[in-house]
Amino acid sequence: MNRIVKENEIEKIVLEYRVKMHAIEDSTCNLIKCQIENISSRMLLVINQNLKNKDESKSFESLYYLMKDTKSIYEKCIRFIGDHEIRLENKQLVDIVTGIKEMAENAVFNLENGKDNPIAYERMVIISGGILKIKEAYRKKMDMLHETCAIDSHITKVELLDYIRIYVLSFFEAMDEPVKKIIKNILGDLWDSIEKNKYIGLLVEQKKVMEALMMVKVDDFKGALKRQEVDFLEALTSIIQDGYEQILMKEDQLSRTCQIEEHEIDLLSDEGIKQAIEKNMSIYKDNLNTMLKYVDENHQNSHEAFIHLMYDELYKTHRSLLMKIKKESTNYQILSCHILEIFDQLVVGLQNLNLKYKTTEGQKIGDAICDTIYMKYDTLKEKDTEYQLVKKDVSIIEDKKLHDMRMLIGEKAEGLLEEAIDGLTEGLLDIQTHYLKEMALIEEKVHKQNIVYLKNDILFELRTYEELMRHSLKKLMDLEGDHVKALSLLLIETQRALMNALDRVHIRVIEPHEHNQFDGKIHEAILAESLEGFEKGSIIKCQSVGYQSKSDVLLRAMVIAAK
Repeated sequence: MNRIVKENEIEKIVLEYRVKMHAIEDSTCNLIKCQIENISSRMLLVINQNLKNKDESKSFESLYYLMKDTKSIYEKCIRFIGDHEIRLENKQLVDIVTGIKEMAENAVFNLENGKDNPIAYERMVIISGGILKIKEAYRKKMDMLHETCAIDSHITKVELLDYIRIYVLSFFEAMDEPVKKIIKNILGDLWDSIEKNKYIGLLVEQKKVMEALMMVKVDDFKGALKRQEVDFLEALTSIIQDGYEQILMKEDQLSRTCQIEEHEIDLLSDEGIKQAIEKNMSIYKDNLNTMLKYVDENHQNSHEAFIHLMYDELYKTHRSLLMKIKKESTNYQILSCHILEIFDQLVVGLQNLNLKYKTTEGQKIGDAICDTIYMKYDTLKEKDTEYQLVKKDVSIIEDKKLHDMRMLIGEKAEGLLEEAIDGLTEGLLDIQTHYLKEMALIEEKVHKQNIVYLKNDILFELRTYEELMRHSLKKLMDLEGDHVKALSLLLIETQRALMNALDRVHIRVIEPHEHNQFDGKIHEAILAESLEGFEKGSIIKCQSVGYQSKSDVLLRAMVIAAK
């Protein structure tokens, strides 16, 4: 799992603190340091501005606002549906629109609600971090001043000034190549930034969602809609089309963006360095006093930056963990939605059939099949509602955990900063470990709830439907023949649709065949009998299918085995 606070981010804050608190060793080194620090600041400003202004990846920051616009499209869809759905009379249209609304609500939920642009923030962090690395490179070079400075105690003022000028110029000449190397790394980090790639991924995901939403068309209903329903559906698809065109436009724009090279980032010129030396020479004392004064302010600034960093990283970690926790729930909710839609279509199909049976027993079986399906549909709707209520309860617990951790960090942040300055991170690790354990418990709880819902509600109903197909429908076909052909086709088509819905969430059916070897991991023997032609331990008949998700067996297939 992600750390609540990354060590390199702490090091940046601590580094700023130590640089500002660094003691000045002697007068000559202080003169040179003041010169180098002032010119370095100008150098860093030039580099910083060049990075911000020339970095081609800056265009990716608009992805964040595109996602906000996309979120607005979904919200507009939701509002539009909410304003009109009570006027819709076509049940199929109502169900489809409900599905669109749920997909839009899921999309809104999955899009972040942060006030700040995370791509721009990460870009700022990368550039700031790179500038700090350049500062560190300058600092390391300046740490050697006491070793490299060889000032004669009898040196004259003119000679001293000349020595400072030459020393400062040679310092920046020596740092030219290392700085360019750091800039190259910064540009690489900007181009490969996590938030940028994440939002590119979001762009692709939302494009797929939009394409899925756009699959619903007026022509699909073949004149079954009233004029106001047609107008409603056309307006809804127009809203979705607008969002899809925005995504296509942004996708095309970003495809033309290219990475820039380090040689395109200018450094401060030799002439600019010479002018800075002359200007600073007369005011070095003021600069030195300003730096020393800032030392007192630095602790407070670093403390505030440290708290902000911890809060920010905690929120990112929290969001990341929630996305992981909710991904499974979302998949099962989509599965539930698809299955309800399939059963709803089946119920409508059954109600439209005008079956005439040849036999009384056939009519009893046919009526029992229909009654069973109606009951399954009502049960699935009820269980889906209960599942939604459970998810809301878990969300309340998740929010409370985040609030509790914020309070704990606020109480301990100052002490943790002092420990970090001394190179100690045990306090941070303790908070992190406690928080991750709490979230792991929530994750385990949600997983158990999801598996119970999947096994006991969704898959149980699908398995009993398969048993209905395997036994009741077969018996009905034997009695009635072509008289129930329409019913048979409807039930078979529904079974195929249910299997496709399971396949979308990577759940496959376990259906052993005759003479397959019995495997206790995926099979459950409900009866063992001796039968000619079957070897011991082989399967005679599959009574009910099982279900498997990747390597996890959800329900074992119920079989009759040979003994």
